[in-house]
Amino acid sequence: MKESEMEAFSEETKAAEKVKKDEIGSHFKAIQEAYEVLMDPLKRRLYDSMDEFDDEIPTDCAPQDFCMVFVLLS
Repeated sequence: MKESEMEAFSEETKAAEKVKKDEIGSHFKAIQEAYEVLMDPLKRRLYDSMDEFDDEIPTDCAPQDFCMVFVLLS
């Protein structure tokens, strides 16, 4: 390889490594934030109660297909 090709390849490699490092850093930060919420009982309760809870029992299916209703909803 020519020297200019080597420099270009080196710069591309460094840029790709920086992008990968940034992705790993943001992923780690998200995991750390989730851990902090889940380990604090008050934050966990607030997180768990953010969405409305639908406690209605589906009636539009046969008893043997009851679990399939939840598979299709997720």
